[in-house]
Amino acid sequence: MPISNHIDVARGTVFSTFSGAVTVEEVRALAEALRDDPDFRPDLNQMIDLRATEVAMSTDDIKGLARISPFGEGSRRALVVASDVLFGLSRMYEIWGEESGAEVDVCKDYQEAMAWLGLEEVGS
Repeated sequence: MPISNHIDVARGTVFSTFSGAVTVEEVRALAEALRDDPDFRPDLNQMIDLRATEVAMSTDDIKGLARISPFGEGSRRALVVASDVLFGLSRMYEIWGEESGAEVDVCKDYQEAMAWLGLEEVGS
């Protein structure tokens, strides 16, 4: 599966890892799955690891995904990317997400993203 999730209730964070080719439909399904998960709360933060993925989406796709996020206002989302292309797409998500009240940061360094979320790496 190209997207995996782990809800760490104790740390208040959803850890999402994308790998391989990911479609807009799969990201929409992720949002629905989170909404349906009994451990999910909209005030959780999210760490999105995009370092091992290739995302081919239009700007309209990115804008739409930012607007359907199950996360609430004030939650933080960190996106970790490895390529300049994903950095640019993720920055678009950041801008449109912030219009909806989200706090989003795009990083090329995993530890930097963890620190921004107020987390320290555990056992990795």
